[in-house]
Amino acid sequence: MRLFFPTVLLAAIGLLVFPQLSGAAIPQEPEEEISDEEYAETRQELVDARLQLELSHLRMAAILTDHNYSRLSAEAEVTASNAALVEFSEYEADLESEMMAMDVAQTQDGLADAQEELAQLTFMYERNALADATAQVVLERAARSIERQKSELALVQKRFQGWSAFGKNAQRQELSDNSRLAQASFEAAVASQELELAEFKIEIDELKKSIKELESELQESESTTESDG
Repeated sequence: MRLFFPTVLLAAIGLLVFPQLSGAAIPQEPEEEISDEEYAETRQELVDARLQLELSHLRMAAILTDHNYSRLSAEAEVTASNAALVEFSEYEADLESEMMAMDVAQTQDGLADAQEELAQLTFMYERNALADATAQVVLERAARSIERQKSELALVQKRFQGWSAFGKNAQRQELSDNSRLAQASFEAAVASQELELAEFKIEIDELKKSIKELESELQESESTTESDG
């Protein structure tokens, strides 16, 4: 029992004074070298990754060009649709109403002229006592003209009433919808472009990371080979 304590004490002192000896006593695993085939495969992977990175940069540049064109087109569509809405609201709607009202007035004037002409023809034939057959043909022709103009007047009046009651508001609503759709389409295009660019950036970052890892692996392999030589 007396010999045990000094022995342990001497062993502990030996570990404190000569730690390198204790570490050296532990067997170290030899560094694993990669074969020539694995080295070649790693170099090829590095070449492929660098090529893929270059292609990704080229694709990203092409996509940016396409995005710029698409964005300009979408912006132009928004501008055009907004301008069409403003143009219609400020003067086209009123202009269309005025033109329709003029069509109604002109048709009414034409009908009145035809009725007056028929009255004059009737008076003339009665006064000059022309042949009944001739008078009948002329008067019937004038009467048919009056009926056609009455139908035409009914149509232009109906068109004007429909425009005033429904058409004007419907066209304004359609232009307003087109404006909102153009704006929504533009915003959706921008969001889609941003997502696509973010995905490309992730892809490029992953490729850069892989290239660094492959370069580091090759450097370690080359360092091991040089030290062995």
